[in-house]
Amino acid sequence: MDRVLPDIVEDVIPGDMMPYLPCLTDDDKEQILCEEENRGSRRAAYLLVDRLKRRRNGMFDFIRALSKTGCHHVVARIDEEIQKQNYRQPQP
Repeated sequence: MDRVLPDIVEDVIPGDMMPYLPCLTDDDKEQILCEEENRGSRRAAYLLVDRLKRRRNGMFDFIRALSKTGCHHVVARIDEEIQKQNYRQPQP
């Protein structure tokens, strides 16, 4: 995920994703929206990814939210990175 983070931060508007992220708590959402309002969408995107890493089903919900908000290119980039990681892992 860290390799894709620059793409996420550049292209994601966290506030638009909130309705599609049931894994986040109300407190998470409030803090992310506050960060977006006060410091901008880039800083809020970093906070969003941090919170998603800590939540059960966070990455699954995130990929769905990306698709719902039209960020298909970011989904493709994440998928590409996952494929690279799977290719590098030694097979038993």
